[in-house]
Amino acid sequence: MARPSPLLPILLGAACIGELPETPEVFDDDQPPSACSGKCDGANDVEALGGLPQVRLATLFAPYDPTAGLDLTLIRTVVDARKADARPHYAEGENPFTIRYAVYNLDNPVIVTALADAEDDNVDVQILIESDQLDPGRNWNTTDEDLGARGFEIVPDHGQLDDAGRTSADLIGMKGPGLFHLKARLFRWIDPATGQAEARLATGSQNAGDLATHNEENLHYITLPEVIERYQAKYDAVLHGRTIQNQWTEGAPVNVLFSPDRGPQAIDHLARLIDEEDELILVAVFALRNARPTTGGKGILDRLVAARKRGVFVAVITDRKMADGVKEDGSPEYADDPAEEILRQGGVPVYEVMNHYSPYNAMHHKYGVFGLSRPIVVTDAGNWSRASLGSYKSRPENDESVLFIDAMALDGGATARRYLGNWLDLVRRYGTQGTDGHSPTEGPEPADLYAELAALPGWPRAEIAWRARVDTRYGEGVYVTGEPPELGAWTQAGDGWPLGWVAEGTWESAPVALPFGAVFEYKLIKREGAQVAWEGGANRRLVADPTDRRVVPWGKAAVDVSWR
Repeated sequence: MARPSPLLPILLGAACIGELPETPEVFDDDQPPSACSGKCDGANDVEALGGLPQVRLATLFAPYDPTAGLDLTLIRTVVDARKADARPHYAEGENPFTIRYAVYNLDNPVIVTALADAEDDNVDVQILIESDQLDPGRNWNTTDEDLGARGFEIVPDHGQLDDAGRTSADLIGMKGPGLFHLKARLFRWIDPATGQAEARLATGSQNAGDLATHNEENLHYITLPEVIERYQAKYDAVLHGRTIQNQWTEGAPVNVLFSPDRGPQAIDHLARLIDEEDELILVAVFALRNARPTTGGKGILDRLVAARKRGVFVAVITDRKMADGVKEDGSPEYADDPAEEILRQGGVPVYEVMNHYSPYNAMHHKYGVFGLSRPIVVTDAGNWSRASLGSYKSRPENDESVLFIDAMALDGGATARRYLGNWLDLVRRYGTQGTDGHSPTEGPEPADLYAELAALPGWPRAEIAWRARVDTRYGEGVYVTGEPPELGAWTQAGDGWPLGWVAEGTWESAPVALPFGAVFEYKLIKREGAQVAWEGGANRRLVADPTDRRVVPWGKAAVDVSWR
């Protein structure tokens, strides 16, 4: 992206562009209210899920998955279990029904109210939050006032607490040399049906913020006990002003590494993954810097360029406000970082995108997908920055978490396909939309990039099935026909994909395997011998991604359509 001349004066105090301050680590909700008064979400925008996912790890993506709904469902699960418990009171620190929130920011009014209600319902609720968010000068964030009015004990600085206070305090400001940038929510309860202790974790890039559900974000639901206990250990450590020793278990489906803690470091494992990859690296990261591993050598951006040069398919999506230090309108606010120039000069396609929901929204993901045959997903709260990961001999400053997910070991690759689908969705939505909503982001055309991806050896295929409501007469068959050759290429190369009769007016197909992420048009047809009847209306459009709940809804097994 072309930079403004450093000699061009702008009205920003007495500074010029060459003197702009360094871009801060976060934009997420850390700003005064926008035209929607900082309350762009609302009670009607957050609905609980129908139930908790029955998997070891599930990933939800904002803005189209109910990420805040997962938060709300977990809170209500603990509350409902507590209400079923016969014991009226537990001594301080002994309540088995607990919610432990460790988040950078919390200002979603629905979640704030649900947490306060949980405390009223005898659940032990404690919230750790970046101390700056409790600054009285931030009068757009009223979470502390709202919770204080509900009886929460508020401590602005965790360093003021003694052991008793660490148990009793309800809302605690975390002060440190860097940001308190965790996004972890821990939930514990006794199952009223079995009497067994249950624990769940929600963590990801998303704060429980008022604007966050309109960012590009993720939130993971995790049931793995060993992972939950690592987050619990991190929570307890930061509450007591300590660090922990990171642990890495080879062969585990999920590992988590924290900063600024000792032991194995996320930057080293990230650099190793880049160096060892020989198929594919897709990155979507809010803050992307050329951090170096603790052993020295090239930074991660230089390693991505080297991977591209040795034939690995590498492509990057990042947030333009963070990358170029600009406001929503494109005017300079902070110093421009050269990260995207390093990548582009090395031949790596880069999409710089701008979320226009409000001046304070962002493409806020922090993930990378490595490989096709044995995909690894690197994700969670930590940006790929020096403050989050450290760089060579410089220790990281922030409290962060980074998940390393071996998707084949976890769920046969399903989680990696979720991330592939989300990455492709970002490219389709932003690939030709720049700051003004029209100009290019300087990445390749989405269709051209997808054609390269789909041609890679080992690119996955997606199985898509249909369920259709069609009235037919005896002798008629029902088919799906469309662009892909598997669907008959609009009947030019075949009848289409057949559906079978299952009940009066209802037809279902077997799954058809299509290139994962392909975007195509199709229609239903009825055929009787040489006679073909086409449904009316415009062509239907579909993405071959059954992991996307906009394609195949929660709890469904097929695309559901009715004859038009």
